[in-house]
Amino acid sequence: SELAGAEVIVLGHGVHEPDLHVAPEALSLYTYAGYLAHATGHRDAWEAANRTMAELAARLGPDLETARNPPKQLAWALWNRVPLLLAPRPLVPLADLVQRVLGRVGKTLALSIGAHPLEPLAGAFEARHALGDDLVALALGEPDDEVLLAQEVLESRVAQLERLVLPFGDALAPPADPGAHALVLWYLSLWVAGYLATLNGLAPNDSQVYEALRGAAPL
Repeated sequence: SELAGAEVIVLGHGVHEPDLHVAPEALSLYTYAGYLAHATGHRDAWEAANRTMAELAARLGPDLETARNPPKQLAWALWNRVPLLLAPRPLVPLADLVQRVLGRVGKTLALSIGAHPLEPLAGAFEARHALGDDLVALALGEPDDEVLLAQEVLESRVAQLERLVLPFGDALAPPADPGAHALVLWYLSLWVAGYLATLNGLAPNDSQVYEALRGAAPL
């Protein structure tokens, strides 16, 4: 169809009739992002993200010992705890995606704090001081001023502070395009989630409960 001179293409799955069907898998974001990048003239950014992800895949495999494998280290830090996901404003949507990845793949409950972290966090622990023993703050990407303040608040209230950032420093710089960078961080979270599933003794695929719910009512 056409709207204001633009062609509308429906991409997805579920109850609608999409022009391009995308299977509702945990990795579907990769397909969505690739289609959107090509459709909006960001093919170069997409290719940069793919090069970085391929480099990560070569460096972060399960055969690499934990001491030299940042996602494995982060998985151990998150294991048996509830991550509180903090993100600077541009990456707030990424926090929701990482929350889904940790749940679907890693079998780990994570809580996304949202775009205004200081509002819920400033008083959230006043009535239950011991609650933080089971929590770990996980900041996504490079923190802005608000995330830095949130981390200061949480420093004495949660078990520890962690970051999900591209490892290896200057040896593997993040893509310059913000969308490509966010996709790479999402991909990195998949590695963390996969290792969490292993620590939990479970397969890194959707649970039978979710499969049954999805079959009863397309999501």
